[in-house]
Amino acid sequence: MPSHVPGAILRSSCPCSFSFLGATWTRVPMWLVTRMLVYGFYGRRRSSLQDVIHVPAADACSKTIFLI
Repeated sequence: MPSHVPGAILRSSCPCSFSFLGATWTRVPMWLVTRMLVYGFYGRRRSSLQDVIHVPAADACSKTIFLI
């Protein structure tokens, strides 16, 4: 993606978001917090990565096995 694309997207979406009514701006944080809680609790219980062992990045790099 060219480096100017994110800036163009931001510039085009800001005027639209500034035209929202006050009620919308009060609902957005509530919706975001609710979705983050649902995502967090749902993902914690149903994650396929629950039994995966965490390997710190430093250990992973030093013990890399190269398969040819």
